[in-house]
Amino acid sequence: RWPLSSLIEFTHCAISWNLMLSLMYTKEISVSLLLPFLVRISLMVRNQLVTKDKTINLLTIISRNYSSYLVGTSETTRTTLLAHSDKNFNEWLAGFIDGKGSLLVTQQVNTSCEITVSIADEKVLRKIQDKLGGSIKLRSGYKTLRYRLQNKKAILNLITRINGNIRNPNRFKQLCHVCTVLNLPIKKPNKLHSNHNWFAGFFDANGNIILINSKPYPKLEISVNSKLLVDLEDYQKIFGGSIIYDRSHNGSFKWQLENKSDHLNLREYFRKCPIHTIKNNRINLISQYYELCSLSANQKKQSLIQNKAWNNFLKKWV
Repeated sequence: RWPLSSLIEFTHCAISWNLMLSLMYTKEISVSLLLPFLVRISLMVRNQLVTKDKTINLLTIISRNYSSYLVGTSETTRTTLLAHSDKNFNEWLAGFIDGKGSLLVTQQVNTSCEITVSIADEKVLRKIQDKLGGSIKLRSGYKTLRYRLQNKKAILNLITRINGNIRNPNRFKQLCHVCTVLNLPIKKPNKLHSNHNWFAGFFDANGNIILINSKPYPKLEISVNSKLLVDLEDYQKIFGGSIIYDRSHNGSFKWQLENKSDHLNLREYFRKCPIHTIKNNRINLISQYYELCSLSANQKKQSLIQNKAWNNFLKKWV
C-alpha cells in the first residue's frame, strides 16, 4: 500500500537523476519518505548510465544532508513506527511527564529525562523502563525513586512518543529545548478529548482520591492539583467539577469532583484509559463505596455482615 508500494516500485525503476537532484534540494519533501531508499540509491548508482559529475553530485548531497539519518536507518525506522503505534501509552506517558517529569539539556548537547515518584509506585517506573530503557535509583535520604533516561537513541524514541502530547507550559519549553538540540521538529500539543490518555497520565502524577470524614458516611473526593490553572481547565471542560485555588503548600490550583454521577463517569473513563499507579486500586473501589454507602454499612446499628463488609472495604482502600 501507499507509500510503501510506491517506494518499492521506485527502487526497481530507472532513475531520472535530474529529478532526484531536484528532490534533494526541495525542502518540502519529507525526509521520512526518502530514507527507506536513500541507501539503495547509493548502491545503485554504479549500475546506472549517468555522467560522472551527476553521480558525484548526488552522493555528495546524500552524504551532506542525510548522513546522520543513514546510520542504522532500518532500525531507526522500526523504532519510530513502533513508537507511533503505541498511541495510548504515549499519551499517558506525556501526561505523566507533564506532572512528574522533566526534560533536561546539559552542556548544551546532552539530553535526558527524569521522573521522580514515591517508592510505592516503583511498578510504574518499571513499565516505562520496559518500553524505553533507562535506570531507576533510590534517592539518598528520600523515600522516592528517580528514573533517568540519557542514551541518545532512547531519548529520540521518547521524544517521538511524546512530541505533540506535551502541554504543560514548563514541560513544553523543555521539550522545545531538547528538540532544538536534537534537530527535531517541535509539535504543538494535540486537542484533548474524552478518550485521551493524557488525563490518566497527569492524574497518575498529580491526582488524589480520598475519603473525608463526614456524616452520615465518609465523603469521597477526587481531585488533581497543579501550580498552573491551564493544566486543569480541560479536566473541568470534559469531566465537569470545579476548580479552586488552594492556599496551602505555597498555593496551587485544585480541580475536584464531589458528586456521585461525576465520580462514576470518571471511573468509566479510567476503564478505557487506565492509570498505572497505586491510585488505580481506589478507582476500582468507587462502585463498592457507593454500594456500601447506600446500605449505611458504616453505621454500627447495621448488621455485623454489613459492618464487616465496610471494614473490609477500608482495608482495601489503604
